[in-house]
Parts: sequence; structure tokens; C-alpha cells
Amino acid sequence: MDAINQTFLFYGYTAAWIIVLGFVLILVRRGQRIDRELSRLKSLVEDKEK
Repeated sequence: MDAINQTFLFYGYTAAWIIVLGFVLILVRRGQRIDRELSRLKSLVEDKEK
């Protein structure tokens, strides 16, 4: 394998991992936001029942 091909392969894998990690971080943040919203809604329902 050529050295230039190995360089492009390295950059390609690095870019792919950065994209995957960014996507996972976005999903985690959305999940946290949904959890906060659910907690808020649960407290509103509990307050309404009292």
C-alpha cells in the first residue's frame, strides 16, 4: 500500500469516528433534554392532582 493511500485511509477513519462521536453526543444531549422535560411534566401532573 502506498504511503499516500495510508494517509488518506487514516484521515477517512478519523473523520468517520469524529462524525460518529458527534452524533452520539447529540443523541445524549437530546436524551437529557427529554428527561428534564419528562420530570417537569411529571411534577406538573403531581401538582395538578393535589
